[in-house]
Amino acid sequence: MWKLVLIEEALEKRILSLYTTHSPVTWYFEGCFVRQLWQQLYILERNIGHLPWMLGGDFNITLHPDEYSDCEFLCPNPTSEMKDFQDVSYELDLHDHPYIGPIFTWSNKQSGSYLARKLDRVLINSNWATIFQKSAVEFLVPGVSDHCMAIAWFYKDAPTNLPKPFKFFNFWTLHPTFLSVVKQSWHPTIFGNPMLILFLKLKRLKTSLKSFNNSYFSEISNRVKSKRIELEQHQMLSLKGTNPIDKELQIQKDLFMLEEAELMFLKQKAKIQWIKEGDKCSKFFHSAVAVKNKKETIRMLINDQGLRLESFDDMASEVIAFYKNLFGSVDTNVKGCDYNFLKNILSYSLPPEHSSNLIKDVTTEEIKEAVFEQGNDKAPGLMNTLHCSSKRHGPL
Repeated sequence: MWKLVLIEEALEKRILSLYTTHSPVTWYFEGCFVRQLWQQLYILERNIGHLPWMLGGDFNITLHPDEYSDCEFLCPNPTSEMKDFQDVSYELDLHDHPYIGPIFTWSNKQSGSYLARKLDRVLINSNWATIFQKSAVEFLVPGVSDHCMAIAWFYKDAPTNLPKPFKFFNFWTLHPTFLSVVKQSWHPTIFGNPMLILFLKLKRLKTSLKSFNNSYFSEISNRVKSKRIELEQHQMLSLKGTNPIDKELQIQKDLFMLEEAELMFLKQKAKIQWIKEGDKCSKFFHSAVAVKNKKETIRMLINDQGLRLESFDDMASEVIAFYKNLFGSVDTNVKGCDYNFLKNILSYSLPPEHSSNLIKDVTTEEIKEAVFEQGNDKAPGLMNTLHCSSKRHGPL
């Protein structure tokens, strides 16, 4: 049977660990005891669901139909056991910790009828992703076992030696001095051809916006917390009659702007488009950003010789060499095409009434309409500065 053991709180982060053990006989009644495990997890969630969770081990069941080596021969729909597992994961806010290693973690090691499954996994909740943003998981090759062993690190920094690229944040446009900062940087004359002028102006604007962000929006979440505390203190004094209400209203206005900025910042970082503009679900966004960062972090590569590359320079060299080798090389998987078939396709021509549209002049209004129809998150670089500034405040 399943034996559930709770370990006492530890590491100041208040981690509670759940250990489970089972015997081979237990799995004969797999469905029954797995459902008992799900019920125990629901009970734990009611008591300690607010703490960071990491659940790892052999669940003896896959979460999705494609986690089989022979999934193309099986039914693509999830089984009832999979649906139970999916329901538990959704209701308890559990998802796979991003990992390094093989997709399948178990195999029957039979040459005649080889099968592989993803039975072992490491699950975390959003609180874990938010608190342990530098945690990492790796599945090792099984060796003599039929299961892959998982190793988890509470902290494992990703290798990097380059500064982050410039990114325009939409919440900058909320500040009353934003437009004056852009105009002050943009208007001074620069000589040269139009392309050089645009390049140098954007380069100068980047420096101004970095300074602007450091002055008003750096550590945006901490600024929101500090402003809330300041508002509470002034409200206490206002209710006592010792402070004028005007000061409280100004702080409240500043807090509202910072909260809007934090929401836009987290939304842009998480790239979530479907949530309503007025939803101040900051905890959700924080966890979404943390999970996204975990998924997009490359901690290790394995080259063609099977060597592990863990330093930034080694990984960068491998990526550059990979794409250099692709350029100009012949892909043996690409089959040739009949010459006459291609000739018939390329000989097609547009009707005159449509082909004339390809060479007609593009008007300023058409350019403006095309640019303004783009979303504010479409171009996060310097060009988005001009895009958002023009949409909110008009032409520079």
